[in-house]
Amino acid sequence: MSTGEGWQGSGGHPLDPQVRWMLRVALVIFAYTIVIGILNGLDLVEFSRQQLLSHLHGGTLGWMTLAILGVTLWLFGAGESSTTARSARVLAWAAPVSIAAYVLAFATTTGGLRPVAGTATLLVLIGAAVWAFRRAPSVTLSVPHLFVLLGLTSSVIGGTFGVINGLAIAFDWTWVPASFFGAHPGTMEVGFIIPVAMGLAEWGLRRGRLEPRVTRAGRIQVGLMFLAFAWVLGFTLAELDEVAGLGIVFAIVGLGFFYARLGGIMRTTSVAARSAERHALAGGVLLGVTIVYIFVVIQMAGGDFMQVPRGQLIAFIHLMGVGATTNALLAFVVHLSRRVSPATMVDDVIFWGVNVGVLGFVVALTTDVRAMIVVFVPVMGLGLLTAIVAHVGPLGRGPTAVPPPAVATPEPLG
Repeated sequence: MSTGEGWQGSGGHPLDPQVRWMLRVALVIFAYTIVIGILNGLDLVEFSRQQLLSHLHGGTLGWMTLAILGVTLWLFGAGESSTTARSARVLAWAAPVSIAAYVLAFATTTGGLRPVAGTATLLVLIGAAVWAFRRAPSVTLSVPHLFVLLGLTSSVIGGTFGVINGLAIAFDWTWVPASFFGAHPGTMEVGFIIPVAMGLAEWGLRRGRLEPRVTRAGRIQVGLMFLAFAWVLGFTLAELDEVAGLGIVFAIVGLGFFYARLGGIMRTTSVAARSAERHALAGGVLLGVTIVYIFVVIQMAGGDFMQVPRGQLIAFIHLMGVGATTNALLAFVVHLSRRVSPATMVDDVIFWGVNVGVLGFVVALTTDVRAMIVVFVPVMGLGLLTAIVAHVGPLGRGPTAVPPPAVATPEPLG
């Protein structure tokens, strides 16, 4: 595994405690997000727009982004010495604090506190990107590594738009172009979350045993996802929203390369086995559903993402966030958790609850059938909450070191 520390022998990773800490915080923030989602989906509580924005960013930032930063430390941190790992350990503490503050700011204010917390989070993203690019020459880069680097770069660009938008709202800056408000979600989705989910799904399907070098097909796949991001960003900034949506075509072709490269592994991965890999499989399959779904609904809306009906937009966000990205991240979480606790029937409750729930929820939103929403919101939510309860504890315990075998002392001759 010259591509860096994979899943085998993972107990010896120099940043193992920091990564587990970041994942635990991310899961706790995710629990907050899920509870709001269940209560809102069942119409049990009427939340304000600020609280719903906190729910959204609790999922995209508090769970996905924070967990992805933890994965970044894992992928690029193998082989780090105690001295050179110092900056990574600073990131491991700064990221949870800044992101949690940002999620809280969304729930409580539209004023200056929000962009202040956003700036702190943006600085963390910049720090993570700089650290990863500095580590890149020391790591044999695989496709997942390249997607993380693309995602970190995109997150810095998208985060910059987000902070500027927050400042515009807080201080009534009328000079900020309207296109900045569209560029922020477009960049974070097409440039950050979707490519990273694709890379993490591959990482999980390969059980951490990454390719020793990037093949031509792998380079084309990464290049196509970069083109999708650049196209969407460029035409959104040019206020040509009808053209911007066509950038998803590059992602669809990139998806074809993903399935061509990993189809054999996907076919042999069992959804019945209580393994981490089945979450990666679900993430890879639902990633394809996500990309095709958003392309279709954008074309149905006249090619303009901003005109996509609210229900379909929420369906896309949950396909991307829960179906693709959360499954891909859960593959790694389950692996780390299973180093100290055995798989049980709870694993089946989590896997089927999350995936049946999210698919049912998407169908319900797309068809606007309220009765289905009431059924599948708690199925999905309780599946996710079960995953948090099952794994947040084991993540707090590192793998037990196996002592070296005793060497017998030879009996003296004579």
